[in-house]
Amino acid sequence: MGKGKTELTASEMAEEAELVADISARLKHVLEERGWTVYKLINECHVSKNSVYNAYYGRAGVMVNTLNRICKTMDMEIVDFFSYQPTEDLNLSEAERIDIMNKRKLDEAAKQRVSAYIQALVDEKESKKE
Repeated sequence: MGKGKTELTASEMAEEAELVADISARLKHVLEERGWTVYKLINECHVSKNSVYNAYYGRAGVMVNTLNRICKTMDMEIVDFFSYQPTEDLNLSEAERIDIMNKRKLDEAAKQRVSAYIQALVDEKESKKE
């Protein structure tokens, strides 16, 4: 062991393995939902092929900067990656999924305008019911 490093306990190793598996599963879901292959990700994110494969297959720990580059390539923030919920779990129509994917491509100001517009349409519809 190098200076300043300590050995992981069995519990810590299990926790780390679970995290690596979770990252792998989330990455696979995001890629599948976006219609990307791991090969497309490798070609577009400018991270070593081995680093992407390690993340994709859950082979080893993933460096934060590698995961950040992967997320940026897919137009998402790293925090969104960890809170990611596949749209198929939300029981959405194909049109709704497309709307969500398109909204994710916008900057924050544009996202707020889209949300405000949708809320105004809902408010208008609900006021007509009354």
